[in-house]
Amino acid sequence: MLFSRLGAYSQAWLDEALLRGELMEYWAHEACFLPRHDFKLIRHRMLSPEKMGWKYRAAWMHEHAEEIEQLVRHIQEHGPVRSADFEHAQKGVSGWWEWKPHKRHLEGLFTAGKVMVVERRNFQRVYDLTRRMMPHWDNVRQACLALCVMAGK
Repeated sequence: MLFSRLGAYSQAWLDEALLRGELMEYWAHEACFLPRHDFKLIRHRMLSPEKMGWKYRAAWMHEHAEEIEQLVRHIQEHGPVRSADFEHAQKGVSGWWEWKPHKRHLEGLFTAGKVMVVERRNFQRVYDLTRRMMPHWDNVRQACLALCVMAGK
C-alpha cells in the first residue's frame, strides 16, 4: 500500500517513523501503517475485537487469561517486548499459523488495542502498552467525539 502511494521508499524511513510515533500499525482493511493521529478513527475497532479477523481470539484470550495478565504486567514493569523475547518449549515448529503462545497473546492484545506496535526489529513487531503510548487517550470521550465529528460531515 505504501509503495503504491509513495513509490520507492526506504525501509529505514518506515522504521524511524514508527519509532518516532508518527505512524502506528493496525488493521484498517488489512494490516497497515496509519498516521498515529488517526488512532481516534480506528479505536472503535479495537474496542470491538470480536468483529476482527481472528475467529477464535475471544476463546484464546479467555482460556489463557492468567498468562495474558502476567504478560501485561511484564510489559508494564519491563517495557516493550517482542514475541521472540519469550521461550517456548515446542521447538522446530514453523509456519504462518504455528505461533507460539506469547505471539498469540500479543496479537490478541494488539487486536483489542491493549498494546501497540512501537517499532520493528528485523521485521519483528515490538509491542508496548497502549496506555503508555497514548497516555491522554480517554476511550469513551474520544470515541464519542470522533463519531460525532464523522456524523456531522
